[in-house]
Amino acid sequence: MKRTILILCMILLNGFCFSKDIDRILEEVNQFLEKGDYKSAEKLLTDAILTDSLNGKLYLYLGNVYYTSQDLEKSLASFNRALELKPNNPRILIDRGKLKREMKDFRGALADFNRVIYINPLHRDALYERAMLYKERENYEAALADLHKLIQIDSTKYSPKWQVASIKKKQGKLWESLADYSALCIEFPNKYVAWNNLADTEMQLKDYECALEHIEKSISVNPKFAGAYLTRGEIRLKMNDSKLACQDFDMAKELGEGKTKEKAEGYLVKCK
Repeated sequence: MKRTILILCMILLNGFCFSKDIDRILEEVNQFLEKGDYKSAEKLLTDAILTDSLNGKLYLYLGNVYYTSQDLEKSLASFNRALELKPNNPRILIDRGKLKREMKDFRGALADFNRVIYINPLHRDALYERAMLYKERENYEAALADLHKLIQIDSTKYSPKWQVASIKKKQGKLWESLADYSALCIEFPNKYVAWNNLADTEMQLKDYECALEHIEKSISVNPKFAGAYLTRGEIRLKMNDSKLACQDFDMAKELGEGKTKEKAEGYLVKCK
């Protein structure tokens, strides 16, 4: 009897020690990810899996390492294995759903988000990710339904309210979008993107004076936000101030990247 108890104690102690090792390993993985050292993070996890091949958390982390390094097929395989070990785990389902969305498997992504929401109808992450999927697929009413549910769950969060205003703008409901952005800027005065979008909406409604006033708010909150200089340049063009507009486009090009930079360069061609 004593021998049996001793063996059980040793098993529990080993499990506790390995649990501590897992925590240390995952902490090191996060450090590697912060440095962009995906290979070291991958090796750390694959070595740990050799020791504990039935640990779903290790496969979840490995899936996210592959996802971050854009090795999507390996990421999917890791998430699938994690779900075999931890069926119906919300975090794994949501992460796999986000991956499937990036892989353009929209039906599969929706199925994963729906599965979480079926288990927990008030799961905020799943509702938000499903809303973003609906938005991408231009199913705006379904997206708005999920976002409004999120606002009912917690009315203090910025992102669902911002998305509501953004979707209404895409729908062409400019006055409703304007009201939503105005409320956002009052509630969250340090959100420079909200000020930018408010100004852009006002510009579309041809209220250039208010648009110029509010884009200045965006720039004052974040002087390095390229999008605000692009918007201010567009406003100034509408106000026939091409000289200052070109200066703004030059700043947007200097600070920006991607589509913002490309758009600024397009305007600058006309400035010469």
